[in-house]
Amino acid sequence: GIGSGGQFIDMAPEEADRLIAINFGGVVNGIYSALPLLRATPGAMILNTGSASGFYGVAGLAVYSATKFAVRGLTEALEIEFAKHGIKVRSLMPGFIDTPLLDQVSADSNEPARERLSSSGFEIVPVERVAEAAWEAVHGDRVHVTVGKMAKRLSRLARLQVEDALPGRA
Repeated sequence: GIGSGGQFIDMAPEEADRLIAINFGGVVNGIYSALPLLRATPGAMILNTGSASGFYGVAGLAVYSATKFAVRGLTEALEIEFAKHGIKVRSLMPGFIDTPLLDQVSADSNEPARERLSSSGFEIVPVERVAEAAWEAVHGDRVHVTVGKMAKRLSRLARLQVEDALPGRA
């Protein structure tokens, strides 16, 4: 996937299309491409890369968040659909990961994303923790494996929003 952000109103439609094509279309096409091998492999598993912003939308990352919501929904639906074929489907849902993506400078600032996030108090998750979470996802029973404090918080926030929307809840 790719990370691209900014205010929705300022994002060119072509950039939104690119984000959707890569971050969601790439997952769909990858699964279609691998499906014959997955069906032929006992104990097969698909491990998708989601994002904490797939639990609760993030301002300034609206289209990116939407693609990660789509990956989350696809993961949940295919976990059910593919069970009869013996294929498990899981996703990693990390916050900000310590990768070179965080060294990029946005159009509205000369400061790299890493510095802006750190100065704002956001956690930057080491890549090694993501690898550990991938191991947990492959060997565990949870469909979504959160990585980092922010992902855990956004997951809880999303669950609270759903619970509040249920009939009989005030």
